[in-house]
Formats: sequence, C-alpha cells, structure tokens
Amino acid sequence: MLFPPVRRVSRSDLRVALVHMLGTVTGAVLMATAFWVLSGFVPPLSNSVRAAGVVIGAAVVWATKDAALFKRFRLPENQRQIPPEVLFRSGLSGPFQFGFEIGTGVRTYLPTGAPHVVAILLLLSAPTIVEAVVCGASFGVGRGVQQVATAVARNRDCFQEGWQRPVSAIGPFVSAITALGGVAVLL
Repeated sequence: MLFPPVRRVSRSDLRVALVHMLGTVTGAVLMATAFWVLSGFVPPLSNSVRAAGVVIGAAVVWATKDAALFKRFRLPENQRQIPPEVLFRSGLSGPFQFGFEIGTGVRTYLPTGAPHVVAILLLLSAPTIVEAVVCGASFGVGRGVQQVATAVARNRDCFQEGWQRPVSAIGPFVSAITALGGVAVLL
C-alpha cells in the first residue's frame, strides 16, 4: 500500500498515486506492445478459431490459477511481492517503478489469472498496434485506480475494507469475465 491508513488527504498523496498509475499504465502498455509483436508470429486464423483458443486458454488459466485444480502446473508469475525498497526510493521514482512493475506483472504476485487471459487474447486476436496499446492502457488504469481512490478517500481503512469485499467475491470469476469480453470482441 502506498499510503498510511490514517492521514489527512493531501495533494502529495494524490501526486504519488497518479505517478503510480502512470507507472502501471506504462508497464502494461509495454507488455501489451510486446504481445502485439509476438502476435505477428501466430499464423492467420479465423475469428471462430481465435475465439475457441481464447476460451480454451482462459479455461486452463482459470483451472490453474483461480480454481487451483492443477496443483503441479503453475502459470508464469513471480510468487512474491515487490520489495519495499522499490517503493520508498526518493522522490517519485519509487512509486513510478512500483507501478511499472505492477503494470508489467513480471515482478509481482498476480491475484487472478486475468493478466494471462489478456496475454492470450492479445496473442490470438491479431490486434492493431492501437488496439494493443488501448488494451494495455486500460489494464494499467485498472491496476492503478485503487491507489488513486485510496489517495482521495477520507477514511482509508474503511475504503480498503469496502474495496476488498467485492474484489474478493468476484476474484475467481475475473478470468472468465475477461475471456468473455475478449470473445465478444472477436466475434
């Protein structure tokens, strides 16, 4: 968490949260661009085959990550948190790097399989560069919005508790929701 639980709302907190979100967006756009490049190596496929690939890929991700049905198989992710030293660097470079690493998903624990489903979708959907960048930016905003909302919340403890309740309830379904959205776009 970027902010102490009890403190008055300040412009400094909002600045830190916005820099953090800039980092999440930058990291996610970088990853989306990388998957766009890799999608060029996927042979031409019909939209129905692409959609089937997304559904099958999402089912494997869900069974592996969200439902934990395959104990031996793990999705690629770093199974630890980003070190606190990254966050507490001087100035705004710490929050930016922290956000960047969260946006890429490379150096942090992923609470759901949704980032893997987005990667599958980008690989199989043959997006334009603009579509890939918009997808990455949207993902980055989604990863960073909680910190911006926390920065402006009057009671951060209550806000965090209220935020976690619905997130915990829909967590196991995020991969499926992401896949359904992707399939809807493909068809």
